[in-house]
Amino acid sequence: MLNKIFTDSLSTGDMESLEYSYSEAEHLGLDSLILACRKHVEIAREVACEHSVVNYSLAREICGVYEGLVREWNLISEDLKPWFKAGMFYFALSHDDEPDFQSMDGFDDDCLVLNTCLEKAGFRERCI
Repeated sequence: MLNKIFTDSLSTGDMESLEYSYSEAEHLGLDSLILACRKHVEIAREVACEHSVVNYSLAREICGVYEGLVREWNLISEDLKPWFKAGMFYFALSHDDEPDFQSMDGFDDDCLVLNTCLEKAGFRERCI
């Protein structure tokens, strides 16, 4: 199932987590995916209030880009839509290749997944 658009960008662990996310997100609607992203950001905010090691601002920024993409879903090519959905699901996972709430780098893999999709979709200007 692994799409070759990610082979140069992501680690093996990231690719495995993204493949899992792809299969899980395939039948989910955009509303439920973006809600899961927003809930994940809220958890990041709560954790960041207790522990300063969480990069809450990056989590908020990633979610904001996904929210913008959902608003302009019709601009995304059909072959990339499933990967953006997978990216949203991946972002909403706490324990992907790099656990989100254990270090300031926790959202870096989520950002990489998003940026890879954005570049392949021709939305480089939206990269974080």
